Amino acid sequence: MNVIYIGITKSFSFDEISYLKKKISLNPKYIIHDLSENELNKFKKYNIECHHINEATILNNKKFFKDTKFKIDKKLYKFINKHKDIINQMFKRFEYSPGAFSEKEKNEYIKKCIRYWYSIIIKEKINLIFHLESPHRIYDFIIYLIAKYLKIPNLRFRDPNLNGKYFIEYEYFKSPSNLKKKLS
Repeated sequence: MNVIYIGITKSFSFDEISYLKKKISLNPKYIIHDLSENELNKFKKYNIECHHINEATILNNKKFFKDTKFKIDKKLYKFINKHKDIINQMFKRFEYSPGAFSEKEKNEYIKKCIRYWYSIIIKEKINLIFHLESPHRIYDFIIYLIAKYLKIPNLRFRDPNLNGKYFIEYEYFKSPSNLKKKLS
């Protein structure tokens, strides 16, 4: 499986990803991280695309957009727009004063984010998105929605502190996944 790992930190980094790659073929194609340069070099040796969490929100790579030729279905934009109320709440966290972003600026950012991450998912033939935390930033929520639209599984581990057992969540809107069912 070709995977985008979102939220890689020093507490879940190269050793864990190497283990997942070796044991269950979760092949990292792209990571979004918060790592030191030293730790990051381990990933770069294997030609894994790396994006720092702060850079993942800023999509100013003009060459990337110029070179991007993937056609995006208008239904994807409509699908993501159905979740705009959630995305607008995420924008509020970045406002230095209420209403700092105009609707036009928000819409342009959302479109740019969709084009950017959709292109990466298609180019890298991503077939699994692995979140280390619930999508709560604009870009990772949009990645979640793109994958959902394309029927690419999103998963994340959730630790409800039940004797050290983890639950895997697949659905952002039904959290925690089947917890009541598991405890019955």
